[in-house]
Amino acid sequence: MKMKNIIFLFALSVIALSSCSDDKTPTDPGGDTNSALLPSTVGSYWINTNVETTPPPNPAPDEDTRTTDSSVVIGNSTYQGRQATSVVYYVNGAVAETTYYNQNSNELFSYTSGIQTDFFSLPAGWVKLADYTATSWKPFPDTTLVDNPITFQGINAVVNGTVTSNSTRGGTSTVTIDNKSYTATQFTSTISMNLRATAMFGPQPIEIPLKFDIVSRVQHVKGIGVVSAITDGFNVSAGSFGSFPSNGNQTTLLRFKINP
Repeated sequence: MKMKNIIFLFALSVIALSSCSDDKTPTDPGGDTNSALLPSTVGSYWINTNVETTPPPNPAPDEDTRTTDSSVVIGNSTYQGRQATSVVYYVNGAVAETTYYNQNSNELFSYTSGIQTDFFSLPAGWVKLADYTATSWKPFPDTTLVDNPITFQGINAVVNGTVTSNSTRGGTSTVTIDNKSYTATQFTSTISMNLRATAMFGPQPIEIPLKFDIVSRVQHVKGIGVVSAITDGFNVSAGSFGSFPSNGNQTTLLRFKINP
């Protein structure tokens, strides 16, 4: 049982990547009177509902986790070398973060200050969220770990493996927001982890494989933004040590207002 607990903690450390990237993706803003992918008029706002979902094989919303968030455009300025729209996010009325977006006529980007886990880090920079001309792209550079030393929960270990990502543009579907129909395009992002941690337990090294995919599906409407986002729950495969579940998340746009 102690070994399983240690493996689960290793897995949770890696899963931190999912929570960092998902905070920015599910509530990308937009508007119905603006041809931009992300309307930039100050005071425009969007209100969403969020809920965690249980992992497969029987995913279902956990209503005890449901929250409401809102996002508001507060300004436009140059940020990290690009013209950017700044959006403040509120969760249950409290400020959660400020996110910066950059766009052109076909692409939408978000700035990340970097992602750090106990196993690896991803650099700061602009991450492409949507592309209406490309069929696929990499939101993050692929990362290869070679004997990467870590100390986790007082345990010294080395980690080898790869972290890869890929995003794709899919088909369209009709969505309804506040009793009005829109045509949405689906974008799917996958972050794939294939890692192996080697730790010393007594005189013998123990190898702990960790393999899983984090899949997010976003429906985006030009002029409105993201109207729904689903990050699937998943099971972390740890080889002979078994597998460990992680919850997913679902975000749905309830209503919005775009200032002229």
